[in-house]
Amino acid sequence: MSFFTASYAIEQNPISVLITDINGVIEYANPKFSEVSGYLLEEIRGKNPYFLQTNTLSAEEYQRMSQLVINGGVWQGELCSRRKNGDFFWESTHISAIRNPYGAISHFVWLREDISDRKRAEERIRFLAYYDNLTHLPNRLMLQERLREAIEISRMHSCLLAVIFLDLDQFKRINDSLGHRAGDLLLQQVANRLQECLRFSDQVYIARPDTPLPQDLLARLGGDEFVIVLTEFNHTDAVTRVARRVLDVMAKPFVVNNKEVFTSCSIGIALYPYDGDDMEVLLKHADTALYHAKDRGRNNYQMFSPSMNVAATQRLVLESHLRKALQNQEMTLYYQPQVVLDSGRVTGVEALLRWNSPELGMVSPADFIPIAEETGLIVSIGEWVLRTACTQARAWQTMEGLSDLRMAVNLSPRQFSDPHFLKRIATALQETGLQPELLELEITESQLMQEGLLECLQSLKELGVTLSIDDFGTGYSNLRYLQRFPLDRLKIDKSFVKDIDCKSNHDTIAATVIAMARSLRLSVIAEGVETKCQLAGLRALDCDEIQGHYCSHPQPPEKILGILKSHFKFD
Repeated sequence: MSFFTASYAIEQNPISVLITDINGVIEYANPKFSEVSGYLLEEIRGKNPYFLQTNTLSAEEYQRMSQLVINGGVWQGELCSRRKNGDFFWESTHISAIRNPYGAISHFVWLREDISDRKRAEERIRFLAYYDNLTHLPNRLMLQERLREAIEISRMHSCLLAVIFLDLDQFKRINDSLGHRAGDLLLQQVANRLQECLRFSDQVYIARPDTPLPQDLLARLGGDEFVIVLTEFNHTDAVTRVARRVLDVMAKPFVVNNKEVFTSCSIGIALYPYDGDDMEVLLKHADTALYHAKDRGRNNYQMFSPSMNVAATQRLVLESHLRKALQNQEMTLYYQPQVVLDSGRVTGVEALLRWNSPELGMVSPADFIPIAEETGLIVSIGEWVLRTACTQARAWQTMEGLSDLRMAVNLSPRQFSDPHFLKRIATALQETGLQPELLELEITESQLMQEGLLECLQSLKELGVTLSIDDFGTGYSNLRYLQRFPLDRLKIDKSFVKDIDCKSNHDTIAATVIAMARSLRLSVIAEGVETKCQLAGLRALDCDEIQGHYCSHPQPPEKILGILKSHFKFD
């Protein structure tokens, strides 16, 4: 082959070619190199190719590469380079020596093939396998791999390690009220805030295959669940400081679609080696501590303790029995009267669910209702409550002459998500024969934010039922917002009734709620009335009705009948 032919082959080569002298100074670049990199030969002649590189190779590694080639060896590998415009691109690189006719090395040739498309495809595959598509944080698979490695390092160096498990409080309520897209935007903001909460030395493992392994890790498991792994610390104070920072930043308002959204989080913490010495046990114990934090009222952190395993086991037992409770006819309804303050006449009752398990005994609603909500069992339980209550009200009408007794039934947020919800209510009314106006459906104030609720309540009103807001005063509703909904009654939450005191002026909230109801032309009932003092305070505030132990504890139907036919004297 003639020199001209060889030169022409290099000029026309579809692979970038660089030739340097014995000192690594660029003497030649073919047109393909200029096309790919953006640099003309005149701009780079006299420079070292190292100026094109990113941090793919350190200066020491580059020196070892150069030494290998100088000694007559061949170096092959992949380099991430930088174009003239600043963009990064990947190249498969082959570097070898050129010898003169006497066998001495006179030049070096760099053959560089652009493999950016292939690397992007590989990185995308890696991203899909190891990273969460929404937040770009590591996913469960990446967490498991990195946590195993971190545990081994902690074992070798006798260091502590913490697994911090957290999720958002009431995230489903936000999703239901604002929509799933808003929920996604919130999760992205949460991910950003969590990164800012980590210790100064912490890093988040970004989706770059060439990035060195970070000291600590933040991952998203799915939904609203996140995990933080903290390493290389010697005292638990480092962990609790991070937990407190997370609680603080989560309490600040988020802005989603130009609306302020408030949330908080619950946190469970497990420590290596005290709470487990392998990945599965640490994750399980951190999750157990998280549920304990939720049971303690949410918006707090809990360190794992062995006693929590007992509580977790009890919860599983409770859930297992709850799944069979309806089928085994273990559920029953108690009824509590609602009494007009002026006349003392009973105008309605509230149906209250009770569970008497043959194995567990009487189980508090505070213990089993949250489990029913989380598992979705509340939908079937709620339908049973509705039918049983309507049947009982109709029986009292026909057999006892209580023709205008109102039956109040609580509704769960999960029931509104049931696509057959409206049909279930209409069917219950039709099959039991109860007049719709005598069925009062109670929803909580927080449910007013649920997406699509306004349309659902309007459909319920078309059925003719009565609608009331339970626990009023504990949420964020204002007068203008309430005006949108077809409501009939407000129920003052018992926490505000409890504050009514004969000796001091602690009835401000109750007075405000009653005034708001009057402006909306709604009737008002106060729940949780237990003392004569509270009764007197509510009468002074012109409250319409009361409900509570002062009149009667919740009773089974056979025991409450006499109360329903009597009149209370409040003099």
